[in-house]
Amino acid sequence: MSLLAGKFMHQRFRFADAFRKYSFSWVSKVFVTLIFCKAAHEIRLAYFDKKDLLPAGDVFSTEKLNQLKMHYVHKDNKISSTEPKEGSPDTKPKLWIVFIGDRGQTTEMHYNIMNQCLQTIQPDNYALHVLCYDRPGYGYSPSTEAPRHANNMSLELKALVDSQVQTNDKIVLVGSGLGSLVARLYRDRFPEQINGMLLIDPIHEKFHVGNEEWRKTDFTYRRGWEQNLLWNQFGLLEICLKFPNYPFTKFHLNTLNTTQKDTKYDILSEEQLRSRIHFHVRKDQFWKTLHNESNSIPVSAKQVLEARKYQIEHGGVNRAPLTIIKTLDYASVGKEEFKKLDDNPEIYKDLLSISSGRTQYIEAKDLNHNNVLQSSLLRKAIEDIIKQP
Repeated sequence: MSLLAGKFMHQRFRFADAFRKYSFSWVSKVFVTLIFCKAAHEIRLAYFDKKDLLPAGDVFSTEKLNQLKMHYVHKDNKISSTEPKEGSPDTKPKLWIVFIGDRGQTTEMHYNIMNQCLQTIQPDNYALHVLCYDRPGYGYSPSTEAPRHANNMSLELKALVDSQVQTNDKIVLVGSGLGSLVARLYRDRFPEQINGMLLIDPIHEKFHVGNEEWRKTDFTYRRGWEQNLLWNQFGLLEICLKFPNYPFTKFHLNTLNTTQKDTKYDILSEEQLRSRIHFHVRKDQFWKTLHNESNSIPVSAKQVLEARKYQIEHGGVNRAPLTIIKTLDYASVGKEEFKKLDDNPEIYKDLLSISSGRTQYIEAKDLNHNNVLQSSLLRKAIEDIIKQP
């Protein structure tokens, strides 16, 4: 009996020893591979990418707002002259088109439309200027510890605008997605200089105040972003992005181009644009900011709703022209939950009521949330707002 027990224990130890050797060998290989991928990712991000992908704009900084620093691009159609002639763009008051991106959108995605506006729009009594910026955590702007809700984002924009815009200048706000909430809150709080507003696929505040259906639907996006952050922390996201059916590649990177884009206004080629976006999304701060802004949307919605009520009760409805552009973005990615909410006509009817001036609703049936930013349709809509008396 003891002999049989001894043989059994001997076989058991042999099996355990073999399993331990095999498992440790497998785990160690995975561990070494992850370390190598992470090291290669950090080296490329810190040295090679930064050398080739320098920011195109300037950095705005202020001691206020948690030591805020933001990268921005400012362009104009000013005539270069040492002695400006009367009536030239150098002496006219300025009309600013300020672009406020959606979650994850960076300045590069606005280069084409900025160039289109400068070369084709000629306001009668103003010199045209365009301004776009990377919110903290996106693009070339470092992240911030401040909560990522609309109130803080509007104050950050206000600080940047005050550093560029003079008292007698006018502003047209172009807000996309989450940027539409920022634009609306900015307009309600600082209405004096706002000459018009254009919202692209705007978020309606009432959907995020006590709406469980929208919260569950938006959760699917946040879960995907958490997964991308995890892959990126191990240096594997760069590999994932090479697959055309990877969700972020399929629904975002591969939707940048449009047949409505006039390539003569391109500042970056398609390859250069994709390289810069790849550079930005390989930073952990990008995914963390995306997640934090998404988590703060219910708070942002409440802030916009309260500002809207206050504006109606104390100042009346704003008279600045308002245009809304709706793309087929949510339907194109096949999310029926988003499509059901997004196709509700009451959303846009209610949003158009926030202006008592001229309003316009445009359905862009062949554009999505990304490539509408490079379309002639957007430029024409902006021009139409500017030409309003």
